[in-house]
Amino acid sequence: MDKKPDHKPAATPLPIPQAVRDFFNTAAPKTTATPLQELQERYIEKRAEDRRATHGTPAIPNHHGTEFIVELRIREWMMRMEREAADERRARAAAEAAQKAKPPAPK
Repeated sequence: MDKKPDHKPAATPLPIPQAVRDFFNTAAPKTTATPLQELQERYIEKRAEDRRATHGTPAIPNHHGTEFIVELRIREWMMRMEREAADERRARAAAEAAQKAKPPAPK
């Protein structure tokens, strides 16, 4: 019988080619925080939300965000339109009152 060669793993693994290492570096997610830090941050945010809910303090909206600025501009426009309509109604009512208050023209 033939003796089978004994295949043992090499003492040192084969080196990874540079192209494969570059691929791993570009494909691996770049995280600045460890999973533990992310979990702690989520816990702190959750506690802050719970504290706001229990103490009745409303969450502060982002005053610098695009959505907030757009909503603010829309509200300002609506208020201006309402003011202009109210001024127009007042002017019309004043003109009608002045027309009614005039004495009849002499004949």
